[in-house]
Amino acid sequence: ADDVTLDNLTLIADENLGSLIEVVDSFDITLINLDITYDGGSEEAVAINVVGDYVNILNNTIFFESHVSDDSEDAIALQLVGCNDAVVDGNKIIAKIPCVYAYNYDDDYYMMGSDKVNPVRLKDCTGLVFTNNFINSTTNDCSADFPTIQAIQIIGCHDSILDHNNISMIDEMTPVGMDNYLYGINFGYNTNVTFSNNYFNMSTSGGKDAAGTAYAFQGVESEVNIKGNHITSISNGPNLGIYVASMYGGDSDLVIEDNFINVTGYASTSGTWALVSGIEIQNGNAKIYNNTVYTYNKNEYDDAAYIYGISYAQWMYGDRSFDIQDNTVYTEGKYTISVIDATSLNVEKNTLYAHELFGDDSVNPGSCADVNIKNR
Repeated sequence: ADDVTLDNLTLIADENLGSLIEVVDSFDITLINLDITYDGGSEEAVAINVVGDYVNILNNTIFFESHVSDDSEDAIALQLVGCNDAVVDGNKIIAKIPCVYAYNYDDDYYMMGSDKVNPVRLKDCTGLVFTNNFINSTTNDCSADFPTIQAIQIIGCHDSILDHNNISMIDEMTPVGMDNYLYGINFGYNTNVTFSNNYFNMSTSGGKDAAGTAYAFQGVESEVNIKGNHITSISNGPNLGIYVASMYGGDSDLVIEDNFINVTGYASTSGTWALVSGIEIQNGNAKIYNNTVYTYNKNEYDDAAYIYGISYAQWMYGDRSFDIQDNTVYTEGKYTISVIDATSLNVEKNTLYAHELFGDDSVNPGSCADVNIKNR
């Protein structure tokens, strides 16, 4: 049906019912002021599942829990697929979901991360406005191999904005010394998508030398603007604030500006996987402007440890270029900015402080073909 509003309903389900609310091929639907509690058990469950245009999801509270044993079943609080001009605003989503081994990939896209187990999953949406939402994700099981949990999956979306959302992922269940993999927003194959003014609080008791993550952003092969976000992330293993890589060697076009990034992890000389960095870009063209970056190491200082403010440290096939201007970087590593190689590297008008080096001396240009380094 079209032109339907559900307002001020309370729904409580303590057994699996598939999709609690399902919008299918409908037009002009509003879900507002709903209070939903859904424990989907160990089977496929989605609290709100939407395939439709001009859908408004406003001021709802969703508590969602799942105990699926792997990522072969959907376990999602809010899912939008193939939606045009949807508005998702002012919602509170609290999710308790298992960390899973990321084995099953989307049928249409191939990318890192968990596809089917997510508090929020957004796929093939155009004109999406996702604003002022609070998403709190915690784990209720970390027994899987390479246990992975994330807050938002956004894939194949266009001309959309995610703005002023609060994303919290505090993991206190994972035992110290065990690796686990946390992601705030996992994105791929998007065009003209803006992530702006979002607040990330990422923390885990897990992670170890060269294994584990607690990234606010993980992405592949997209055209996105990451602007004005506040990122705090703490792990006992490798850690990155913003990480963009590639699956097929394709490029990304990135504008990363006006962000505050504070990252703590465990960097060592074990190899590039033992990496702590505020921004790690492996493919494409990156414009990195006016960011403030702090990176801290839980390990003892070593000149050869992989810790930077802005980097391309982990080898990836394909091409890349960097335009890095007007940033302020403080790091406990030897270099503030370090890249393996690039077609061009422009680093100017930045304020740079490393463990001992500062300014131009704290930049490691690697094997770049075209280099310009002029910092304060």
